Amino acid sequence: MTGWVVVREADDVFAALAENRRIRLDAEVRELVLIAQACDEWTIDESRVDQACEKLINGGAPGTALVGEFLALELAGLLEVSPVAAALRVREVWSVPERVEAVFMPRVRGCV
Repeated sequence: MTGWVVVREADDVFAALAENRRIRLDAEVRELVLIAQACDEWTIDESRVDQACEKLINGGAPGTALVGEFLALELAGLLEVSPVAAALRVREVWSVPERVEAVFMPRVRGCV
């Protein structure tokens, strides 16, 4: 499905709805995977943490890796949500046990 098409047959409407749902789920999973990747790749100069404006914070459940505090601000702009909503999204993704590999990769590979 490459664009908006007026569906003329009833069966086509249901097929289009099913396809739309699949695309939406795939996009949601991809977004979670990309947020996890952003968490992994976001870096700050830890040797200058005391002097720099950005600090390392616990972005997820206890025991998860630290992330830069400005990551949520960057994601908020990209996702068009508030910084608090973006921080909660980071926490959700960062706190998933075994994170992306165990939970999301089967969906990404089409196994779910």
